[in-house]
Amino acid sequence: MGFRESIILLFTLLLTITISVVTFNGYYQARSGILDLSGRVIDGAIDKIVMRTLEVMKSAAADLESLALALRDRDFLAEREEILLLLWNVNHRSPFHASTYLADVKGNFLQARKQPNPATRVNFFADPAGAEEWTYRDADYKPTAMVQKPRGYNPLERPWYQAAEAAKKTHWSDVYVWASTGTLGVTVSFPVLGRAGDLQGVLGIDIGLGELNQFVAREKLGEDSVLMIVNDSDQVIAHPFSETNAFGQRKEGELLRLADLREDQYRYIKDAWNAAKASEDTPNASGHGVLNLSLDGGSYFVKRHAIPGVFGNHWHLLMVVPDYEVMDTVDRGLYTSVMLSLIMLLVAIYAIYLIANRLTIPLRQIVANSERLSRFRFDDLKPVRSVFSEFKLLDRSMQQMKHNLTAFSRYAPTNLVLQLLSGDRREVELGGDTRRLVLLSCEISDFSQTAQQMGANDKILYLSRYQTEMLAALESSEATINSVNADRVVGFWGAPVANPNDDYRGCAGALRCLEIMEMLNEDLRRQNLPMIRARIALHADECIVGNFGSQQRMFYSALGDGVQMVLWLKGLNARYGTRILVSRTLYDREWQDFGFRWLDRVAPPFGPAEPMDIYELMSAQEVARQREYIISYEAALKLRHEERNPAAALERFRQLQALYADDPAIAWQIKQLS
Repeated sequence: MGFRESIILLFTLLLTITISVVTFNGYYQARSGILDLSGRVIDGAIDKIVMRTLEVMKSAAADLESLALALRDRDFLAEREEILLLLWNVNHRSPFHASTYLADVKGNFLQARKQPNPATRVNFFADPAGAEEWTYRDADYKPTAMVQKPRGYNPLERPWYQAAEAAKKTHWSDVYVWASTGTLGVTVSFPVLGRAGDLQGVLGIDIGLGELNQFVAREKLGEDSVLMIVNDSDQVIAHPFSETNAFGQRKEGELLRLADLREDQYRYIKDAWNAAKASEDTPNASGHGVLNLSLDGGSYFVKRHAIPGVFGNHWHLLMVVPDYEVMDTVDRGLYTSVMLSLIMLLVAIYAIYLIANRLTIPLRQIVANSERLSRFRFDDLKPVRSVFSEFKLLDRSMQQMKHNLTAFSRYAPTNLVLQLLSGDRREVELGGDTRRLVLLSCEISDFSQTAQQMGANDKILYLSRYQTEMLAALESSEATINSVNADRVVGFWGAPVANPNDDYRGCAGALRCLEIMEMLNEDLRRQNLPMIRARIALHADECIVGNFGSQQRMFYSALGDGVQMVLWLKGLNARYGTRILVSRTLYDREWQDFGFRWLDRVAPPFGPAEPMDIYELMSAQEVARQREYIISYEAALKLRHEERNPAAALERFRQLQALYADDPAIAWQIKQLS
């Protein structure tokens, strides 16, 4: 882990711990306070729901009282069209009103209803020959159909009529089956009294349990809370559930019971009702009537509250609220706090990052520059910019080291300098070892004659241009420069660091030297200077390589028959008119990667007594261009050296000379065979 990462990690951990402790401590403090207040929150909520319930019920009673005043001392049948419109309007004033109706003391009955189809109804009960007139209407009260039915409904016998007649005030019925629809509901009724106090009729409004179910579904405190209306007999007046899913199949005309709730999903509601009923709304330790219970694996707030004023104490609201719904505000506060803390943490981390960068970016640049210096990549060094003087001082030291190493590398092989810098003390002692080296020797053809035509300074500049390009080509192929003597350059691969690809790099480096010479000749031609024809030789052999000289002055070099061999091979280029001549030691390893022409079989003046094959190294383009010539030349050479048929070989070479009259290699073969 780097310095910057360590700084960022350390401060991030400290900030994270600090912010986490502060945030969660605040959360738990708030949670404990909210839990203490949650009972009051629910208590206040259920009081509001009771008020809303009473508003729904009392609004129906108020509508009847107002309507009774408007209808006193009026002829109900004679004015039935106007009265039916009044009943229709009152019925549509609230979504809870299913039906609004009026019965006079003779049994005549006027009704406006929504269910099952919107309609008005007139029952001429006082007329023995009377019937019921049904008028079906659209939402704008326009008639759509009229039907006459036999009379059969006597309102005077209905409990809602009799109770209002006897009480002379508003009356709420128990839940019963409506005669008109067969569904369960309650009825609020109110007497219509004349100015003399005589009973002229009774008004009624039906409120279906379906409407009450929708009401409690809307008025619950939260998504998972439950609000129900239950009477003293544990019968369910209103509930927010799908009846089939929660209770199963209900018997027609009967109320649901809490005991009918499915055990697997709603057992906690039955347990909550029983616990609240047993407590008789006795205030708990927190001073309110809300119970905090653990039910069926969850924690709930439970409140049972009687609905006063309308149904006595027979109907009760039951509210069951999971504690997490009460804590939702606290949880949102925690979420907000956590988000703010994360934002603060990110801002702090960014600030730390900027500060760490101020410290670590210069350090990283210095480390990178050190790495580049160790690899002699001087051109890649980048200036270190920092506000700190210590970094500026280190940067100046790096630049000075760059200049020193640049000067040092001009007097010693780069690979050797790299090993010296690596701390290998064996490299600074006299001595060496035997290694297989790939040797290269290069010189300018006829340089002595060219130099005689130049002045001393021009000769130096001309030679320097050649040496500069040649050394750059060799170093780019990672060769070690053995010696530079006027136009002769000797280098090798395999020391001080050996590489499995040394043979390949040697051949590629030789071809690269030719490419560089071609580009240099273009410049020389434009300057009207003599062009350079380089002669190059490659040979691989065991050589002694190491530090020679004295303790005060050393030089890194190679010696042995291999060095002499490559120098001798280089001179053979003049005999065969070639530019790169390669011994068989390299051909055997690289014949698949490069283009070669078998040139001859020669006996070296030293080294092994056996003759050896020599080859011309060629670029891929040259091989493709001279393929037929190469095949013919090598076939003639095979006749001479392998089939030992000099006459046939001579004849073949003479045929080739007719085609390639200027080829020195063919001329040499003819001379040797004649």
